[in-house]
Amino acid sequence: MSKVKERFIAFGNWVKDKKVSLTAAAAAGLGSASVAFPALAEDSDYVTGINTLWSSITSELNVSSIVSIIGICIGACLVAVLFWFGIRYVVRKISAAVKKGKFSA
Repeated sequence: MSKVKERFIAFGNWVKDKKVSLTAAAAAGLGSASVAFPALAEDSDYVTGINTLWSSITSELNVSSIVSIIGICIGACLVAVLFWFGIRYVVRKISAAVKKGKFSA
């Protein structure tokens, strides 16, 4: 038997084993798609709501506010990384001192 045929049979067996899971996944996908399709209609309330939300977001955000948000995030991440490495350094030094007998806990 060829490798391709063996793999095809193995895939068929896998589908038989997972039939309920695959059916549930397909149903969930089709259900979410059916909910999304009315949002694509032109005269829908969804489109009006999305346009209102988009206009409010674009009126509130500008380049300086986006740059300040990015700066705050980078600063917070930098502080967290330095804190993490500092804690690791202190723990390593204390554990090495305890192992050598220079420091008793």
